Amino acid sequence: MQEFNIVRHFTNGIIGYHLSIILQLVTFASLLLLLDDELKIRSRATLLTIALLAASILFSFSELWDTSERFVMLFLLCTVLSVKRFEETQSTFWALAAVVSAQIMLYNKEIAFVLLLGFAVSRLILRCRKIDGAGWRFDLFWARDSRLDMCLASLAVVF
Repeated sequence: MQEFNIVRHFTNGIIGYHLSIILQLVTFASLLLLLDDELKIRSRATLLTIALLAASILFSFSELWDTSERFVMLFLLCTVLSVKRFEETQSTFWALAAVVSAQIMLYNKEIAFVLLLGFAVSRLILRCRKIDGAGWRFDLFWARDSRLDMCLASLAVVF
């Protein structure tokens, strides 16, 4: 409920609290639209509509008192988008954004470490496994992409 401690400094009415949820929903929808740039905008809008009609997302963004699931979904999208941008640009900024987003996600819902650990370890396995399936390419464990994944995995393990 930390977000409501911040919102109360700006407004005393219920409208301010609902506006914070609407802002989170708009941010969530924008991140979903930005995430897959290989699809046309019409396909992305259709997927966004289907996602917003899913019960878990619909209930998380329609209630005031349950904030942890909203933040997990929002920062999960931020983490995935930051990892994607890091792969494209190899920028340290996007790596830091991914780590900070993952940390905030873990802070809001502790069980998210399972999701984060599975994400990071599966990316490491897919990257470092040889194409023919016979063995590993250990030299790829020290690539920049792998270091980010190891950082995310260690963040989940330490948590």
